[in-house]
Amino acid sequence: MHDPFRPSAHTGLLIAALRSRALTFGTDSGLDMGIGSGAVLAVLGQIGVRRLFGIDIDPEAVNATA
Repeated sequence: MHDPFRPSAHTGLLIAALRSRALTFGTDSGLDMGIGSGAVLAVLGQIGVRRLFGIDIDPEAVNATA
């Protein structure tokens, strides 16, 4: 069974890349498509992104935020 809240195998790599390159991109806003657990948005917030947006089409993920 698919768990929409379990970070994918690529999530750790993406988070490491975001942290290592935080100074090379703007901090006005960030978008996470396929938000799942929200781990990527949390990291964006930690590195100073001011406005965070997330979207997901997985019914379980959507219902968890309602």
